[in-house]
Amino acid sequence: ETETETVIKRDGKTVLRYPGCEIICGMLADGEEIHTLGIPRDGDGFSYRRNGEVVLSRTSGRTFGRLYKDQDSVCFAFAEPVLTEDDTIERYYHCKNGRVVQTALRDDVRKVWDILSHQGEICWIATVTGIARPVLYYNQSLNALVMPEDSSPLAFRMMGCGDKIYAEGLFTSPDISVASAFWSAPGHCVSFND
Repeated sequence: ETETETVIKRDGKTVLRYPGCEIICGMLADGEEIHTLGIPRDGDGFSYRRNGEVVLSRTSGRTFGRLYKDQDSVCFAFAEPVLTEDDTIERYYHCKNGRVVQTALRDDVRKVWDILSHQGEICWIATVTGIARPVLYYNQSLNALVMPEDSSPLAFRMMGCGDKIYAEGLFTSPDISVASAFWSAPGHCVSFND
């Protein structure tokens, strides 16, 4: 990027240039199209662009930081703050080819870690009231992720492959400073790394 524009290069050659300084947090090349998720350097919100042209822009909120393909559609998820009588909460959305739909979540969700569309189904990892560990919602069922006792989650990310969904995450515990783990649905831990 320069002081006044964002520049994307491939093999050292400029392929895309547009006004405004954005930090690119997601990029996807799809044939001749380049899709980007960018965060303004001087403010909140984000922009989703196709070949540098704004498809969707928000002045507040956050993305889950990636663009991906699901069933031939370019997708990403984001959260926007909503002011209630007592507090500010987040509402969650999924964008598919530029069309935004609010993500339906359970009422007991406290924090959403990730949202992903996999084979057309919206999946999510969240912390919910009454369950000590984060849960993975996939295939219309809720499964707690197996984690060490007394651990605290730091981050999670889902990915799909074929008809399966996987999650990777970082957490801390009194015995481990920072560790990573990999889960396969429905929440079985494949490996811990400490």
